[in-house]
Amino acid sequence: MSITKIFEFLKRRYAPRGAYQSFVHTGEDLLIEQALLSFGQKKISYIDIGCHHPIFGNITYLFYKKGGSGVVVEPNKNLCNEIRKKRNRDICIEGGVGKVGGQADFYAFKRDTRSTFSKDQAEEWQKNSGQKYETRSIPLFSLDSIAERYFSKESPDFISIDTEGYEEEILSGFSWNIRPKVFCIESAGRKEALASLFKSKGYEIYAETPANTIFVDILKRN
Repeated sequence: MSITKIFEFLKRRYAPRGAYQSFVHTGEDLLIEQALLSFGQKKISYIDIGCHHPIFGNITYLFYKKGGSGVVVEPNKNLCNEIRKKRNRDICIEGGVGKVGGQADFYAFKRDTRSTFSKDQAEEWQKNSGQKYETRSIPLFSLDSIAERYFSKESPDFISIDTEGYEEEILSGFSWNIRPKVFCIESAGRKEALASLFKSKGYEIYAETPANTIFVDILKRN
């Protein structure tokens, strides 16, 4: 029996009535789902930057499971292969996202969730954890290039950016020619700066968790 089927069995057998299924430990996927429902949106399209595992701890799997699909970006080759096996409706780009396209150094840790394109973040984690990073050269794409290739006719409903401190670099090269209804941005330590940026683009804070901030497009909602 597959892990997914075991999980579904355990949920049916032991979850209390009225429980909601989330695949993220702080429930961001449920908050995003509620935000999108306020736009009347049910079948969700997305761009997931820094996807990591295809199911567990993944912010877009809930939407995939409910029939949605999109583009996921993951620099780890093994994880990309897993994503392609488990989520064949999604397009998985093996690489990273930056201000512009090209090549970039990727600082990879054994603990994959700490791997990053930000040297400052890598140095800080190496110092605090004692783990050493390995530097790899990885292809880089701009958010605009992904949007133009895969969402030329209609904006994705939702964009997630979880890149261990590289989020502002990615957004600094974004033209805002597409307007997803919802963004979820890893924002720990940078919430005020990100809130100011999104406010200037017509977005407001919908919800916050210790690690992430969820923004909604007030222009579309109004």
